[in-house]
Amino acid sequence: MKKPLIILVTPAPTSNRTSEENLGLAYLASVCREQNAEVIIIDGWLEGLEPSEIAKKIMMERLPLFIGFSCYQLNRKNAMEIIEILKSENYKVPFLAGGFGPTFNPEEFLDSGFDFVSIAESEEMIVDLCKYFIYGKPDISQISGIAYYDDKKLFYNKPRLITDLDKIPFPSRDTIHHAIKSKTPVNIITSRGCTGNCTFCSVAAFWRLGDGPVWRGRSVINIVDELEQLYKLGARHFKFVDDSFIESPRDEEWCISFAGEIQKRGLDIRMRISLRADKVSDEIISILKRAGCNSIACGIESFNIKALERMGKKADPEQNIKVLDIFKKYNIYVQTGYILFDIDTTLFELRNNYEMMKKYSWTICKGIFTEMYAGKGTLYTKMLQNKGLTKGDPYLENYNYEINDIKAKQVYKALKNWHIKHMKIYDMVIDPIIKPKALSDEGMAAFYNLYMEIRIRDLGFMGEILDRVEIGIEDKTLDEFVNDSLEKCRGLFEVFGIEVEKLYNTEEIVYNAVENPFMNKN
Repeated sequence: MKKPLIILVTPAPTSNRTSEENLGLAYLASVCREQNAEVIIIDGWLEGLEPSEIAKKIMMERLPLFIGFSCYQLNRKNAMEIIEILKSENYKVPFLAGGFGPTFNPEEFLDSGFDFVSIAESEEMIVDLCKYFIYGKPDISQISGIAYYDDKKLFYNKPRLITDLDKIPFPSRDTIHHAIKSKTPVNIITSRGCTGNCTFCSVAAFWRLGDGPVWRGRSVINIVDELEQLYKLGARHFKFVDDSFIESPRDEEWCISFAGEIQKRGLDIRMRISLRADKVSDEIISILKRAGCNSIACGIESFNIKALERMGKKADPEQNIKVLDIFKKYNIYVQTGYILFDIDTTLFELRNNYEMMKKYSWTICKGIFTEMYAGKGTLYTKMLQNKGLTKGDPYLENYNYEINDIKAKQVYKALKNWHIKHMKIYDMVIDPIIKPKALSDEGMAAFYNLYMEIRIRDLGFMGEILDRVEIGIEDKTLDEFVNDSLEKCRGLFEVFGIEVEKLYNTEEIVYNAVENPFMNKN
């Protein structure tokens, strides 16, 4: 008798990021296999598959119990296309959607052709769903973390979160060969959740939907056991996809234990982690550096206290400065998140941030234009909606709004127009550094040096815009200045484009992404 089959799919997104492993599906595959099910993972992003090709691969297999889709705002359209193709071929199996998009918008996904939606964490839900389809129990209404229509009414069962992450089997690594071949770091997650409460962040909202602690961490031995297993498969570069790597009870002593276990097992690795600024200390960074950490993502967001308060950030400007000085001391590649524009941004804040961005120009960021997105489910969006400040329908699940300060709005328009003209070059230059790609130290340095050349031009333009807006320039005159500046720099950015293409060829990597879809929204 054949094992019951489950097919798990992630369609390629419309994204300015390059492809990487989908750990969510890998974890679901591992728990389903523990239930003696056969699981097939189809990763449309890593494998470079179009929706029609994914549908064809699905139809080549025997009928599964159900098909699970990993969905979010950037791949939703492709997921819908796959389902439409399958249904047009009279392919009849239940469709399950999981991820941030379905979690925050279950009715939209159910209305679009899905039969079930997974809410937040899915491992326990999918095991119960397997049992339901095989044995008829537990009853579908008793499964936590699921949404579906019952007699045309939405049934929504609140999820429960897994407290002990060590009990979950390691994720199935069906696609690791794709990652290693493309010099993409192997993804690993050592914790789930974040104790922060940033107003713009979907992560905070996502993990607060279930019962249980909002942050849970794996033990040192459990983490390093997985690292060693992956090391034996050929992985040397790792991206830790934790939302917040250091949270209580993780402290300096925990980091010493973690680094010691890595060194004891002789794992010569490079790793990228994400940290909150309020969780950083000199001692912790020193220890993690010894463990192999050479790249850190840290959401600085702003150097202005009022802006940080609006964002719900726990760090203040002094902490942000201290943190950046620590990173510089240990010569770590640092991706700093900046949010320059929100509804209440002022010209004073922009000048303040500009001066500090010049001082810390060595950090890696996504250009000089960044705005706070009003994503569905976030505290920021709820605030805007309560005040009637969102405009029109959401674009890729993000709402539009107007900046209140007229001069800040002038700067917003000018910087956005500048960035749009060169954003593919920006993205190509920083992707290998912030992902980061599995490159040699020399390869990383070459991309970083090119990034710094672009960064200098960015900040120079931003300073000129602020100077002009502060003295009261008219919109038409400012537009003319922006257009003249773009024309003067056109040849230089063409040279940058040639240089980055050469680096990709030299390092034998591919940029399989598209231009940032959010930048062209109205």
